[in-house]
Amino acid sequence: MIEMRHPLIQLAALMPWETLERELSSVLPPAPAGAGRPALPLRMIIGLLYLKHAYNHSDEQVCARWLENPYWQFFCGEVFFQTRFPCDPSSLTRFRQRLGEAGVEELLAQTIEAAKGLKAVRSADLEQIIIDSTVQEKNVAYPTDSRLLEIARHKLVKAAKAEGITLRQSYARIGPALRFKAGRYAHAKQFKRLRRTLKSQRTLLGRLIRELHRKAHADQLQRLATVLERAERLRTQKPKDKNKLYALHAPEVECIGFGLAPANPTNSASRSALPSPQRRAWSSGPAAFRATPMTATPSKSILNRPPSSPASAPRPPSSIWVIAAGSLTTSPLFTEASARPSNPRRSNCSNDDRRSNRPLAT
Repeated sequence: MIEMRHPLIQLAALMPWETLERELSSVLPPAPAGAGRPALPLRMIIGLLYLKHAYNHSDEQVCARWLENPYWQFFCGEVFFQTRFPCDPSSLTRFRQRLGEAGVEELLAQTIEAAKGLKAVRSADLEQIIIDSTVQEKNVAYPTDSRLLEIARHKLVKAAKAEGITLRQSYARIGPALRFKAGRYAHAKQFKRLRRTLKSQRTLLGRLIRELHRKAHADQLQRLATVLERAERLRTQKPKDKNKLYALHAPEVECIGFGLAPANPTNSASRSALPSPQRRAWSSGPAAFRATPMTATPSKSILNRPPSSPASAPRPPSSIWVIAAGSLTTSPLFTEASARPSNPRRSNCSNDDRRSNRPLAT
């Protein structure tokens, strides 16, 4: 027996599950394309993603609580109490990747509609919007030149093997040895030897890139285009270049200075904008962007979003309040507001100071 007045039970009654299943059936088909295990119900997947973000749990934590909480199971569509979880927690990561940005936008839109049904938010609450531009820290290793060049070499060799391309030499022994040598030279502050080692790593990476271009066919080059482009970008970038690559698997990561704290002056992060109604604590259309976080320029692009954004309200917002770097400005609808501190501190993240093995890539 469960209490039917529980908030999750009331929310489950208002959620348009059939509409969500119809809209997301293209990315999460209810039946497998061929032979294999039947797919999980879409309500189960959507409900788990909602619970994960509503309670700020990891994939493992949301699965553990789902097993012991009957209200969570009812919200995900179960009729009888279950004692085994239907899938591995790692499957939630694959579900999120398959949903993509369009699927998340649809989930957000239906959440806002459910909030209107519960009268938790009104159309008048969406007349004014606050856009908080912030920085989200990324969980990537500290990017050094020697490490990035070695990872690029390893990725190229692995991609060539997957395509059936035989390389003249993979540098499987020399590559890691050069990386460790660069670390020792940086620790000993022997910068001439460090630069020589990095030059050798770039030479090896360039040989692999040119060999793949010679031996790969047109269709293979098309599949290898991404890894080849990123490897060449790592090989040629300089300390003062803009839009540098800090992680081979996450090209959106940037090196940003955080305040004036000397303990952690720089970090790897991505810039984000979090729009929300001024009168309610609702997140209505977060987005990532590649612009200076000290400015409020993403206001126009955030409002020109798909129908799941606040712009789909019956009355469009009359003004935007933009919070950036501690400043608060207001701007008319669809205009570019600007809020800059007097002296914004950004890190160049280069190795020009010659104090450590700081990368040319950062």
